[in-house]
Amino acid sequence: MGIAPRLTDAELVAFAMALPRDRPRVMQRILALTATIRHNDHTGRPVLRSVTAYDH
Repeated sequence: MGIAPRLTDAELVAFAMALPRDRPRVMQRILALTATIRHNDHTGRPVLRSVTAYDH
């Protein structure tokens, strides 16, 4: 028995169908976090902006 639980066929189909639906949300978060890092890097301010402010 492995660490990960076994999924039924119905669960695998549901997971596969959810991937395209969740892709835009994941890409939006990656872009927001990239913007945060770039902002913190380029402003040169001593107090950096919180990453959680961009993750919404």
